[in-house]
Amino acid sequence: MGSKSFMIKDLIGERAGTFASSFFTCQPSVLDCSMQKHSDADSGKSDAEDRDNHPGKKPRRRRTAFTHSQLAYLERKFRVQKYLSVADRSDVAEALKLSETQVKTWYQNRRTKWKRQNQMRLEQLQLKEQDKTVSAELVSEESVTDLFMSKSPSPNPPTFDLTPPSYLSSIFETARNNPALA
Repeated sequence: MGSKSFMIKDLIGERAGTFASSFFTCQPSVLDCSMQKHSDADSGKSDAEDRDNHPGKKPRRRRTAFTHSQLAYLERKFRVQKYLSVADRSDVAEALKLSETQVKTWYQNRRTKWKRQNQMRLEQLQLKEQDKTVSAELVSEESVTDLFMSKSPSPNPPTFDLTPPSYLSSIFETARNNPALA
C-alpha cells in the first residue's frame, strides 16, 4: 500500500494551490498588524507614540489609582450621600484634586457595588428565615411524633402555664373592686 499525501493540494487538486496562495497573500498584513501591536507593547512605547502609529484612534485612558485618603474621603461622603449634585461633585473633585468625571464614575461604580451588597444581604436574610422555618417545622413534627406516636410515655411531658399574665390580674382586680364596672 503506497503512502497517501494528506496535503490540501493533493486532496483537492490544482484549485487548492490557487486558493491557498490567494488566501495567504491577504493574511500577512493582518499578521503584521498583530505582531506590530505586541512589539509596540513590549518595547514600552508611550501612548503618544502609539497614537502616531494609529492615527484617528483615541488611546484608552489608564485606570485611576486613588490614594487611601481619597478613597476614605469618597467612602465617608458616600455613606452620607449616595447621589451627588453637580455642585457637590465639583466640590469633591476640587477637594481631592480629581476630575469631575472621575468622581462621577467612582460614585456610579460605588452605587453598583452598594446595590449588589444589599441584594446579597437580603438573600442571606431570606435564606436564614427559610432555615428557621424549616427548623421550626422539623422541631414541631418531632414533638408531635414524640407526644402522640410514641409507644412509651415521655419522661418529661410538656407543661403549660395556665395562669393569666400579671397585667390581666391587675385588670380583673380593678374590675372586682369597682362596683361601677361590675
